[in-house]
Amino acid sequence: MTRILTFALPLLLLLALVAPSGQASDDKTTFSYSDNGYVQLDPAHASLYRINDERLILAIQECLTTLDPQTGKARPGAADSWSVGSDGRTWTFKLRKDAVWSDGSPVTAKDFVRAWKRIMDPFTKSEWSSLLRPIKDCGEIRDNSARTEGFSELRTALRQLLASNPNGIPGDEVNLALDDTGVRPFLVGVKSRSVKRMLKWSDEDPFQPEAAKEVIDALKKARRKAKGEWEDRFEGLGKPSSGFHAPDTHTLVVVTTGDCPYFPELVARAAFAPLHKSVETKRAMAFEVGDYVNNGPFLLKGRGAKPAAGMDAERVMSVVELMKNPKYNGPNEAKVNRILCKTDLSLHTPGQEDMFEFEAGKLQWVNATWPEWPRKK
Repeated sequence: MTRILTFALPLLLLLALVAPSGQASDDKTTFSYSDNGYVQLDPAHASLYRINDERLILAIQECLTTLDPQTGKARPGAADSWSVGSDGRTWTFKLRKDAVWSDGSPVTAKDFVRAWKRIMDPFTKSEWSSLLRPIKDCGEIRDNSARTEGFSELRTALRQLLASNPNGIPGDEVNLALDDTGVRPFLVGVKSRSVKRMLKWSDEDPFQPEAAKEVIDALKKARRKAKGEWEDRFEGLGKPSSGFHAPDTHTLVVVTTGDCPYFPELVARAAFAPLHKSVETKRAMAFEVGDYVNNGPFLLKGRGAKPAAGMDAERVMSVVELMKNPKYNGPNEAKVNRILCKTDLSLHTPGQEDMFEFEAGKLQWVNATWPEWPRKK
């Protein structure tokens, strides 16, 4: 059931809970709200369809920039200044020299290189890698990763079809395999007469076994080339000739493939958050526990356990708790001392309990469906 917002707040909810330096923060208040799903706090795997995942990540992780909730323009975050070269493509971000992680260690440009490489790593399988496409090399890495996977899937599909149809694969099944794997655009540059014929093949005509075998062999070679290209470009990330690198501790240089005037706003997204070195050897669970090292205005104090599979239809509550970060010394000081996000995994709201809590002032923000809101008296 589709959920919609029923309480008017700025577009970036958590940005409204931080204040520019110089403004007093009220450390006695708690901001409580409800959601309808288990929050993923890993910047590489936050849900594309759940804005609250990104909101909570941006509360505990500070990117190079943040967005002004009134104007939507970039303002300082982990970087206190940035500039673009005369070519319109070379961006230089200067990090705050006093920025520290929650364990007291300094925030460095390498922390951003580490995080961005993790997003682009094909083995991470982050859907957010598309956001890095404007950066030099990142589009090619993403495309060659997709080629490598697509060629493998098509080879497997053709082998299975050939085993079932030794005298010729039905043309419509060949075209269906091409569409299902999404590999058509990547086959244009493959050097094989049979591959070129297959791209124009009619649904009515069977695809000959000899041609299918030739395509399978050509895809093997094309896959090896694509994999080599993405591996080379990926290994090069972080070096001076690549799309981004750290020439010194507090400088990050990023090169875009073309003019990108919105780049300071783009790097305010959660996918561009830095990664502490302690997370390199940990899996996603590192983003779920209370000792998660972060650099934002809030700390991850703790969260409820993830409910077992098959419980989505039940009313299951899991609370994410954030606390003001005492080591944060940047320009986006927390306005509140504590944030409680009650994640409701039910597909509906029996009895509209969250509506009652909202009306009683126990929740400042709530998700609901139109039938639930406004609640009938």
